[in-house]
Amino acid sequence: MRPDSFPLPRHVGSADLPAGWDRLLLARISDGDSDALLDLRWRWGEWICGRVCHITHDWMAASFLTAGVFMRLWRAPADFDPCRLRHSLLVLAEHRAYQWLASSADARAVHPIGTAAPPRTAHREVIDISGNGAGDEATR
Repeated sequence: MRPDSFPLPRHVGSADLPAGWDRLLLARISDGDSDALLDLRWRWGEWICGRVCHITHDWMAASFLTAGVFMRLWRAPADFDPCRLRHSLLVLAEHRAYQWLASSADARAVHPIGTAAPPRTAHREVIDISGNGAGDEATR
């Protein structure tokens, strides 16, 4: 079997993987392999979510924003540089986190604390990666 056909070993830490592993996963994602997306999410998702949570101070928002970054990767893998994949994912996630913070600040300015302001929810994207198109929608 070719190395790019193996699933990501769940017991191996990210630092123990070969240098080209992200490139292989990105190539598989480009070919429509949803398992590769899950492997990449397993590899970098928790780290990225932690960085986003550090910015937002909201774990739920960080989770949704991080999931949105990986959905963006799924929809347009060609937009990502395979040599700088981790960096590109992190920059996109941080950008979304700061956008979320700015929109939350705007909501607090319009509805001061103690008024009946609607609760702020993070941007959520729903996608069906099975290919049947049933879940290709974004909600706000």
